[in-house]
Amino acid sequence: MSHRHEPEVSDRGILIKSNKAKPLLILLATLMIGCLLGALAVGVVVRDKVQAARQFTHKDGFVQQIESVLEPSARQKKKVDPIIHRYGEKVQTIFAGSRESLQQEMDAMMEELSTVVSEQQLDRLEHRRSRLQALEGGR
Repeated sequence: MSHRHEPEVSDRGILIKSNKAKPLLILLATLMIGCLLGALAVGVVVRDKVQAARQFTHKDGFVQQIESVLEPSARQKKKVDPIIHRYGEKVQTIFAGSRESLQQEMDAMMEELSTVVSEQQLDRLEHRRSRLQALEGGR
């Protein structure tokens, strides 16, 4: 009595012709899920690092980060707080000034490039610049 091996049909209508294909499909699905989860994890880590760096440019974020590194005692905190608040204001002013300088330099570059490149190229560059500004929080 011969048994004829009938191909199995999965839920999605794909023919699975042998039992060897099942472990391979499971392995591939597992790898794909792992890659997706890994990419998501990297994205979360990068986003958190960028957010921390962005906070450092503002007084409150600067103070918070310095305090979290120092972990001052209650006694030290009374003396530490005025110092880091004062420097937090200075850091915020420096970053604001550097942003303004960067914008002025970018404007000058765009004006100079406008005599050399096409309108389409300038539009692409301006589009990129707008996207970066939006990512920075609309500055």
